[in-house]
Amino acid sequence: MRTKLVLSPLTVSLSLGLLGCPSPDTGSGDEYDGVGLTTTGPDSESSDESGSSSSDDATTGPTTTSDSSDSSSSDSNSSSESADGGLKFDLTPVPDGGMGTGGEMGIPEDCNTAAAIASSVGCLFFGLDLDNQGSAGDMQQYGIIVSNVQTDQPAMATVESKQNGVWMQVQSQVIQPLDSYAFQLPDNHQEDTGIKTDLGTYRVTTDVPVVAYQFNPLDGSASYTTDASLLYPVPSWDYLHEIVGYKVTISAVSYIDIVAAVDGTAVQVVPSGPTLGGGGIPAGQANTPFFIMLDEGDVAHITSTTSANATMTGTRVITDEDHPVGVFTATECTNTGQGACDHMEEMITGVRLWGMEFVASRMPIRQDNSPEPVIWQIYASEDDTVVTITASPEVTGLPASPIAMNKGDMVEFSATGSVANPGDFFVEADKPIAVMSYL
Repeated sequence: MRTKLVLSPLTVSLSLGLLGCPSPDTGSGDEYDGVGLTTTGPDSESSDESGSSSSDDATTGPTTTSDSSDSSSSDSNSSSESADGGLKFDLTPVPDGGMGTGGEMGIPEDCNTAAAIASSVGCLFFGLDLDNQGSAGDMQQYGIIVSNVQTDQPAMATVESKQNGVWMQVQSQVIQPLDSYAFQLPDNHQEDTGIKTDLGTYRVTTDVPVVAYQFNPLDGSASYTTDASLLYPVPSWDYLHEIVGYKVTISAVSYIDIVAAVDGTAVQVVPSGPTLGGGGIPAGQANTPFFIMLDEGDVAHITSTTSANATMTGTRVITDEDHPVGVFTATECTNTGQGACDHMEEMITGVRLWGMEFVASRMPIRQDNSPEPVIWQIYASEDDTVVTITASPEVTGLPASPIAMNKGDMVEFSATGSVANPGDFFVEADKPIAVMSYL
C-alpha cells in the first residue's frame, strides 16, 4: 500500500487549537498575487511550535468502525481499541490560551469557541466521496468517522446531502464522550471534470466540537486502492491555495476538488498545466486563469490529462476572504516506488497557514531492521526562498542544503537511514513552504 501524509504549519495550529490557543492573525501581512497574506513561522512563535508529522491514511487515525443507521440513536454503536473507548489524546492540562474556557485537555467545549480557532476541531465539516480507481475503489463503502473529543459531553452529529437544492438529512447519531462513530454513506463520487451540485458533498454538523475524517473506502483492507483524509472544519478553510500533490504514473488522472461553504462563491483557478473541461468547467491551459461559481455544498472536480506524470501541483485556487473554500488534492491511482498503484487524497490547507519550521518525521518502520525510503516534497510559495535541512549523518538521500527556491519550485527526494535514525529530519525556511510525504 502507498500512503501519504501532509506536513503543514496547520499541524502546529491544529495542535495549538486543541490546546485552546488562538489561531494565526489573518488581518495583515504580505501580499500574495495582490491578496493580503499572513503566514506563520518562527518570527511569530517560538521554535517549539515546529510542525509535526501526521499520517492521514486508512491505516491511521480512529480505527473504530461500526454500522450506522438512518435514524437518530443515543447508542453510539462504536468500539474502541482503548479500554475506556473512543479517541484519546495524550495531553496534560494546559494553561488558558485566551480563547474561552476550553475543555479539560484544552479542547474547545462549544462551537462558538471552536469557530474562533484555526484547528482540526469544529462543528461544521464537508466530506467528499473522491474519485477512486475503477469499480475496485469507487464502488466500495465510503465513510466519515466523527470522533467526539469532549470529556463529558455527548455530541449529536448529523450528516446531510443536498437534493434538488435542499439539504436533506442522511443519518444522525449521538456519539458519547471520547468515542467515535463511522457513518457509512452512499457513493456520491464525481467521475469526470465538472461541477456537482446535488449529492456533491456530505455536510456534517455537530452541537459540540468534534474531529472528523473520511475514508475511501472505509474498510481499507477490502481494497487494493485506498486512502483517507482529515477533514478541516469550515473556520479553518482559506481563500488562497496552491496545490501540492503527486503525479500519476499510470493511465489515470490527478485532480483537485473545490468545495464551497457559502453561496455565490466565485473561484479563480490558475492551472499549472492542461486540465480537462466538462460539466460547466472550461478546459484549462497552463498559467491561464478561468472562473467558476459555486454555492454552498457544490463541488468543482477538475482533472489533469492522462498524460504520463500529469500533476496538479502548482495550480492556484483563489477566492476572497468572505468565501473560503475547502480544497482536496488527489489521484485516482498512482505508484510511488514499486508495487501496485494506490489512490491518494488529502484535504490541504491554504497558503496563509503554511510556515517555516517543520519536523519531518517519517512513517513507522514496517520491516525490522529495514527502513524503506520515504518520498518527500518541499514546495516554495515565494521567490528567493532558502530552505535548510538538518539531520543525523545516518540519514541518506537528502538534497544538498541549503536549497535556493523560487515561487512554484518543488524539490522531491527519497530519504531513509539506519534503524536508529531511519530518516527523520528538520526543515527550516526563511519564507513559507509546504512539505509533503509519501510512502
